[in-house]
Amino acid sequence: MIVFLYFSNVFTLLFTIKSNYAVIYGEKRSFVRLKPSSIRGLLN
Repeated sequence: MIVFLYFSNVFTLLFTIKSNYAVIYGEKRSFVRLKPSSIRGLLN
């Protein structure tokens, strides 16, 4: 149970970092990936 919580926290942390990086990186490439980002935003 403790191991499960540990991996869950690690996964959450990595997912948060990945999301923040995607947002920052996506802003720089907004013109290149405008259409996929819009579709992804609508789906999410």
